[in-house]
Amino acid sequence: LSMGGFIAQAFCKNYQERLTALMLGCTGPGIKDPNHIRFSDTIQDVLWSSRAEDELEESLKEFLNHFFHPEFIKNNNQFMKGALITAMNDPQPEFAYRRQLQSCYESGPFSEVHGEFKVPTLVMQGTDDEITPYPNGQFLAQSIPNAELVTFDGTGHMFFIENKPKFI
Repeated sequence: LSMGGFIAQAFCKNYQERLTALMLGCTGPGIKDPNHIRFSDTIQDVLWSSRAEDELEESLKEFLNHFFHPEFIKNNNQFMKGALITAMNDPQPEFAYRRQLQSCYESGPFSEVHGEFKVPTLVMQGTDDEITPYPNGQFLAQSIPNAELVTFDGTGHMFFIENKPKFI
């Protein structure tokens, strides 16, 4: 899922013989890939915003507001409060977060090898994902042989939480 989808594509590229199937969710062909649909400048600002202790709560709130669909946020207030509390109580160190984010920016391109993927591939994507827009999932499903796209209508980047019954 997400950054893990970049990692999974790199693994498939290099070690396909070790796989029996591939699952990709809320991901794309790699941010450096010319076929990757980028997020908005607003999202880029949110992703790179400070996570300093005195700004952490506001930064995390803004982060969560873009990773989850607005309807989910509205209808799951207690869950969102819990997610914020969990993130506040055990924050990822800023240097680690920035390195992880930088590795996402350096991922790909993978579309040039999609035609070589031989394993059955399940692509899952939320229609309203602000982080990895829906056309990325469509592209993956079209460019990878034997791929199937499962669409999660009205969900954001966290489709697997927002529509857990369908995901399971």
